[in-house]
Amino acid sequence: MSVFRKCIAVAMCFAIFFRGVDIQADGCCPAFRDGSSIRIADQKILITWDPRTRIEHFVREAGFRVSGEKSDPTGAEDGNAKAGGEDFGFLVPSPSVPEIEESDRYVFLRLEMEVQPIIQRVNQWRVDFTPGLLLPFKLERTVLGTGRLPSVATDVRVLETKQVAGYDVAILKADDAGALQVWLNDHGYSMRESMKEWVKPYIEKGWVISAFKYSEGSTRVNVGAVRITFRTDRPVFPYRVPSDQHVDLNEGRGNTLRAFVIGPGKAEGSLGEGAHATPWASKSVVRYSKPIAKGKLLGLLQGAISQEDFTEPMWLTALDDNTWPSGSEDLWFDFDPKGTEYQQVNTVMVPRSIPIPLDLVALVCVSYFAIRRRRKSSGK
Repeated sequence: MSVFRKCIAVAMCFAIFFRGVDIQADGCCPAFRDGSSIRIADQKILITWDPRTRIEHFVREAGFRVSGEKSDPTGAEDGNAKAGGEDFGFLVPSPSVPEIEESDRYVFLRLEMEVQPIIQRVNQWRVDFTPGLLLPFKLERTVLGTGRLPSVATDVRVLETKQVAGYDVAILKADDAGALQVWLNDHGYSMRESMKEWVKPYIEKGWVISAFKYSEGSTRVNVGAVRITFRTDRPVFPYRVPSDQHVDLNEGRGNTLRAFVIGPGKAEGSLGEGAHATPWASKSVVRYSKPIAKGKLLGLLQGAISQEDFTEPMWLTALDDNTWPSGSEDLWFDFDPKGTEYQQVNTVMVPRSIPIPLDLVALVCVSYFAIRRRRKSSGK
């Protein structure tokens, strides 16, 4: 692995804070007590979908922060430290009953390294006058150099409860938003008005709600990444969030949603379904999209996704959305096996120089004028 790629890997660690720190967790809708002010921050997601099994694996490194606080731009802290001093939870909808297990959060570092842009080096030549005695030292860094680059109500059925990666998880099937509100209140959450509006479409469609929670009393200091696995005829990411979590894009860019999607072709996202669907391309930017060999794919996903026999060929597509969260529709994915391969190319100007010994130039000039002067003298 090159030094450049190692630096990229180190730089990709995300900061988390609570009370001035961001919280890294896996969720779509933060649920918290009255008086709290939690906001969605930058997030990373991994979605894999096999058309043969119709199974979607969904891993998410999500971020939440106290409203008004900013993330550490250096990303120097561990992204999974447990927040203290206050109960906090989040809800994740899915179209069918999920299996929830702990996942390897470092999968995002491996994927990020895989989709790094191609570095295109362009030499910038210039003449560098330097004394001849220093020339050997200059040659090492110029002509001969390498050019190195300078995150219970009776109408709520609890399908399963378990502990995963430091979270208490309850998989719920609710008949209406009011019943879910009672259940959440009984378990230390508070369903805001915007949250009731958010959950209503999922309940009407018969989706399952997975409630995650950790609290100050938890004995585990660090929480891990969580993998949610469910059956779906079309892979989906619950892009919708409650309206009070939307960012105001008039005040600048939103948070970054970084998506890695693995499926039987180039991934193409749509916000919403049917006639009202709109291409996600208007909000997202493709960073990488190429077929990936099965061996490499399983190596990248090791510890994060179960080692199932993926249908080949599979593609890895990486996309960024800097307007997150601002949508009112969920994000659905389709795959184009004949799509155009793409990888970003970053052009880096590498300074180069042609060293010319300054003392040699001076000697040539002195010799020239001396010879010219002598000829003039001889011609008199």
